[in-house]
Amino acid sequence: MSVPNTTPREQFNRAYELAYRVGSKIKKPRKPSCELWELAAGRGHVSSMFYLGTCYDLGYGIKKDLKMAFKWYMKAAMLGYRDSQYNVSFFYSSGELFRKNYVKKFYWYQMAAKKGLADAQRDLGYSYFYGEGVKKDFVKAVY
Repeated sequence: MSVPNTTPREQFNRAYELAYRVGSKIKKPRKPSCELWELAAGRGHVSSMFYLGTCYDLGYGIKKDLKMAFKWYMKAAMLGYRDSQYNVSFFYSSGELFRKNYVKKFYWYQMAAKKGLADAQRDLGYSYFYGEGVKKDFVKAVY
């Protein structure tokens, strides 16, 4: 899909509008949204990297491909996008794409938690409580 003379931000916004705002029945991204996010992600738009990862992760509008999902989540995570950091942690805890690695899972939970993502803060607490990727610490778990 070619969208001449548009910025990555405009491509992201149009994709988001197509996926979530056009008509009340649309609840997930479709092919045009994923294509626009791919264009914008390729041009360095971090939010588009995350949403493109989601398309691949869930198979919305594109064939499900966990390797591609991880690739785009990781790109955005490395650029500090907290939701991608959180999603990267799932790949290290699920064992679906590669071996479970609780140390890496903990690292990415910690990165997202530091940015204020409540789900990551909760899961970081679980990691401390159960000693997954870190030494058990009930005080930090409660915190």
